[in-house]
Amino acid sequence: MSETNTVPPPPPIIKSQTSEKAIISLVCGIAGCLFVPFIAGILAVIFGGQAEKEIRESGDRLTGLGLAKAGGVLGWINILFWGFLGCLTIAPLVGMISSGLK
Repeated sequence: MSETNTVPPPPPIIKSQTSEKAIISLVCGIAGCLFVPFIAGILAVIFGGQAEKEIRESGDRLTGLGLAKAGGVLGWINILFWGFLGCLTIAPLVGMISSGLK
């Protein structure tokens, strides 16, 4: 009787992939700072949050957590900046309108 030594096959290699939502978040964050203010910032925050959740739930299948966080941070900076600028623009207009109504 001869025993054959069989070696089990190696485990399958799981190739990680960068999350598309993380990439979209970063692109929207950059676009919000340069080209499309406010709207792109909101999209960056939304996609960044979705990407972070997706990456955490995927195990090691998806990467790009840093991209998602960077896009979200750029989005929040964009929203805060344009919101502050909007308040600075609207406040004097409201003051002029209210003084003209007296």
